[in-house]
Amino acid sequence: MDVAETVPKVIGVSAPAGGGKSTLVHALAARLGDAAVILYDDYAAQATYPADMGAWFAAGADFNQWKMPQLAAALAQLKTGRAVTNPVTGALQAPGSTNFFEAPLGYAHEATGKHIDFLVFIDTPPEVALARWLLSRLPETGNGPAVLNGQPLPVRHLLQLYLTQLRPLYQVQRDRVRSEADLVLDGEQPVDVLAARVLATIQSD
Repeated sequence: MDVAETVPKVIGVSAPAGGGKSTLVHALAARLGDAAVILYDDYAAQATYPADMGAWFAAGADFNQWKMPQLAAALAQLKTGRAVTNPVTGALQAPGSTNFFEAPLGYAHEATGKHIDFLVFIDTPPEVALARWLLSRLPETGNGPAVLNGQPLPVRHLLQLYLTQLRPLYQVQRDRVRSEADLVLDGEQPVDVLAARVLATIQSD
């Protein structure tokens, strides 16, 4: 057997918040059974971001200024066939032949993007992604506050955050990440349809 065939592959899945990244990577991993899943948010607390996002946007919004050494190291470890310890749950994940990475920055972030073998972008309409993002932070019953990073916040605050910081960020993400993706999916399609499309594509290569 060719040695290259034994190297674990990493499939990146990108989308804006609420675009369906986590749902799709878990659905794909469940279908393969032995795939490891690397979630971006699990490494967010260990990352370093530009202190002034306004200045970052003005300077050209270089995603490489987002420093994520622990995430990059985990992906490198996975690609060499070694198990990765989830920094949030402590669970040990052994790599399968194909693995999935929730990769909002795709190839545009060099340190993590270089470990991606195939990039999927879920093209979800902004209003749909926003609605999903808000719903995921609101209580399922009652009229309590939304929760962001463990802190209760008024919905008004979240909408202001979305308009001033998140929406411009997702516009940059779509321009740079979508254009380099190997497969672009319709984010309004059911997750089963999306998963089947991804698996059919990567298994035919």
